[in-house]
Amino acid sequence: MRFLFDLLLIITISVWILGLAAQGALRPQVAGLFLVALVFFVAAKKASGGLSRLISSVFRIALPICALLTFAILYSGGSLSRMTTLLSSVLVLLVILVGFYVMFRGLFK
Repeated sequence: MRFLFDLLLIITISVWILGLAAQGALRPQVAGLFLVALVFFVAAKKASGGLSRLISSVFRIALPICALLTFAILYSGGSLSRMTTLLSSVLVLLVILVGFYVMFRGLFK
């Protein structure tokens, strides 16, 4: 079952990287390097003991941040002022969603 989750992770991130390369946000060489690094880190996470927690933590923290920054860069057109406005709006939305999470979690405890 763990293999299935690793495979889904590789497919999801690969589609994201290839989409960025197709849009011209990443050079093909950089995209290829990211794909090889992705497979290496997923395999290392599965094979190692203590390093596994570190790699899992990096994936859990870095992936959402990278996805948010990619979203902001692509939809702002590269303009710093528009990107700042977009990121502040998304931050407000995230604070609201965290508030809902806390309320619903308290409801079911």
